[in-house]
Amino acid sequence: KMKRSINANPIDLVYPGIALGNVMGAQDMNGLSQRCISHILNAASLKCPCFFPQAFSYKAMPLTDTPSQNIMQFFAETSKFIHDVRASGRTVFVHCVE
Repeated sequence: KMKRSINANPIDLVYPGIALGNVMGAQDMNGLSQRCISHILNAASLKCPCFFPQAFSYKAMPLTDTPSQNIMQFFAETSKFIHDVRASGRTVFVHCVE
């Protein structure tokens, strides 16, 4: 399996209203703004801070971005957050560290 560079495409629009990325994208105020991001789901808040709390609405999940991390317990909460953002016609950026 080829490992993607942490700098490659740090913000990818993958579906209407949903962008995915990494810590580089989470720190890119211009990139987030250019893609009309209004909300950010930080899926690695134990390792990665919410960089712009004054500019975006955050949902910070206490995860570490490791293969052994149990993320299933957060599916209902994160799915609702993503759904609510998209239903309002806005765009959410979901990121971890890598």
